Amino acid sequence: MVGSWEYESVLIGVPQDTKPPEQIWFDSLQGMRFENPFSPRVQFPHWVSVVKRAPLDQARNMIANQAIENDVSLVFWVDSDVIIRDPFAFQKLYLDMKKTGYKIVSGIYWSKKQQTGIWNIDKDKEGHTILKPYDMSKVDTNGDGLIYDAELVGSGLMLVDVSVYKDLEYPWYDYQTDFVRDPYKFGEDFYFLNKARDKGYKLLVDTKVMGNHTFIASFDPYGKVAEIP
Repeated sequence: MVGSWEYESVLIGVPQDTKPPEQIWFDSLQGMRFENPFSPRVQFPHWVSVVKRAPLDQARNMIANQAIENDVSLVFWVDSDVIIRDPFAFQKLYLDMKKTGYKIVSGIYWSKKQQTGIWNIDKDKEGHTILKPYDMSKVDTNGDGLIYDAELVGSGLMLVDVSVYKDLEYPWYDYQTDFVRDPYKFGEDFYFLNKARDKGYKLLVDTKVMGNHTFIASFDPYGKVAEIP
């Protein structure tokens, strides 16, 4: 029986901010492996789409739309300032997706505030919506390292099945900035994940697929920055 993976293809989505990527970013992406983990001799057809000098929500919407128009099955989001140290990151996220049935799977990378960037929506004592950093001590570091109950994460290292975009109304991303009154809506990443969750899609986070922003040299993925230049 022919597996569905034989018809899958990947669009590597890169919303580029005003600053061009550093050489280390190009090196990490160039070394990424796109062989099918179920059939290592088969490489997924893959292309890179870079949208420059556009607001992040518009850039992501354009890339997602390109994936739909060109009948691509997966979007592998890699922000232009996120370095992926593991050349097998895509394959690991793909395996997570296929083994669990989740259609939105993310790795982790340190935010610019030196946090892992994994959040849940909560309420404070006054009933206001707040973002609560995910308790990384709950993660089984000796097991598969998967988080099933996180609600929000940055989209800088994420694999999304294009069927999610087809199922949601446009726009998929909308940059919102009212962090004080509605922090769970902050940024285009949260907008997409909130919209997808309302439609029944859950987020899976693989803490063993790691990246970092270009300004951080190395880190402990479970809560401590190991080295900052």
